[in-house]
Parts: sequence; C-alpha cells; structure tokens
Amino acid sequence: MKSRIIALSAILILLLATSSGVANPGGKGDSNRDYTCGGSCHGDPSLSSDSTAIINVEMKSTAYSSTTTEVSVSISDLDTSDNGLVGIFLLGSKNGNDDNPEDHGWTIIQDPNGGSSNYVEVVSSENQVTVSWVLLAPEDLGVKEIYVSIHHGSYYNHNNKAFIGETDAFTVNIEPIPENYPTLADGWTSPEERISGDSSTITVRTVNTESLMVYWRLSGESQSHQATVEMVSEQEWEVSLPATLGDTRIEYQMVATMGDFSNRMPWLSMGTSEPYFDGT
Repeated sequence: MKSRIIALSAILILLLATSSGVANPGGKGDSNRDYTCGGSCHGDPSLSSDSTAIINVEMKSTAYSSTTTEVSVSISDLDTSDNGLVGIFLLGSKNGNDDNPEDHGWTIIQDPNGGSSNYVEVVSSENQVTVSWVLLAPEDLGVKEIYVSIHHGSYYNHNNKAFIGETDAFTVNIEPIPENYPTLADGWTSPEERISGDSSTITVRTVNTESLMVYWRLSGESQSHQATVEMVSEQEWEVSLPATLGDTRIEYQMVATMGDFSNRMPWLSMGTSEPYFDGT
C-alpha cells in the first residue's frame, strides 16, 4: 500500500511539473489546429527536440478544381513513448495561424481516423505509421502548398520532451475542371461511423453526375463488392452498405460518370460504434 502511495505521489508530482509546455503522453485527441500547436502544445522550445523520424508525403502534383485527391503520409524510424502515440498535422501553411488546409480552400472529406480534422493521433506499429487524408481540391486555380508536421514522445525521454518533425512544402497545381466533369458536391463529407448493426443508407451529393457506382470492402480485405445505389433526387444518391458489428471498419469507393468522363475517387472508410442506451 505504501509503495502505491509513493508511486501515485510521484505521478502527481510529474503532472504538476509538466505544463502545456511539454509532451502530452496521453495525447490531446483529433481536432482542427494551426501549426503553432506544434509548439504551443509543448511550450518552451527548450523542451522540444527534432524528431529523427522520416516523413514521406505522396500526392498527385496536379488536381482538377473541386475534385477529390488523396494525401498519403508514411512515417518511419519513429522512436515513440510506450503507448506509440504520434500526432500528425496536415497543413496548408506554417504561418502560425490559418494553417488548416481548409483555410486555403481545401475541404477535408475524411481524415485517417474517419473524421474531418487536420490533426489526428494514431498509434505506430513497428516504429512506423501510414495514414491518408481525402481532400476536395480548392476552387481557386494555381499552386497550393501542403505540409505535414508530427510530434511524439520517446521511450528514453526523462525530461518529457516533445519530438517534432516537419516537411517542406509539397506543391499541387490546381487546374480548371473540365466542363461537365463529375465530382462530389462542395461541403459533402463522409460519415464517420454507424451504430453496430445499422444498415441504413448513406447519402452522397454530387455535381455533373449521371451515374454513380460504389464498391465496398471490409478493412483489410482486397476483394471489393458492388453496392446498391439509388438516385433519390437531382444529384443526390442513397448508397446501401452492409451493416457492421463490433469495431469493424467498412471502406467504400465511388465512381462518378458523365458522358465520356469517369471519376474514380479515393477509398473512404466508416467505423462502427456501440449502440447508445439511455438508462434514465
């Protein structure tokens, strides 16, 4: 009992000694954040160090205005704390304010955890992480920039430092969308999750689309299956995906067509949540 009290006292002292100026071993949770959080989450620069991790960003160098594109981020050689937690920022600038890609005309259709945040926290496996964001390209034409920044703890980290890494700008040239090119409607985002056992349809809104095909697969599967799709009104579709149970994730891919155009979009995913019971 005495040893437990000593241990708890030591933990309390550590918590009191560490402010928002040092690494947060338990994480802060997914959210929309500016680049400054990479410093403000950890405060005093003397409590931060450069990460030795290698960050690789893959993205098409051109995109049609208002069409979907995918940003794939691979991080290797990570040295994290026991929980393996890594915070990853997707940024449109590194100015310290208005750094969210959405501040620069992008729309986040889906983040790596199924939401629509530019900052996510994930757990590394074997010192590496691979995640992706699905974005809707800006309406404005010209060159846009995308950055990635990370922060994490370390196994040998007695000072509770934050280890921070960042990339140079990845440039994307936004080109005019061809007339009548099929794509998603501005503002549409993928549902984050469904309740376990729920087989209700999801609604997809498009523009310039005369036909929509949707394929689905369970996370980890390679074989896909065609979903039932019904147009319920002008440029609005209901997609039937099978119900999922437990913590299963279902992935789906949309192919929108109009005349000779066929737009195969990046895979999206949807999680499964436990049913809500009101005990009152």
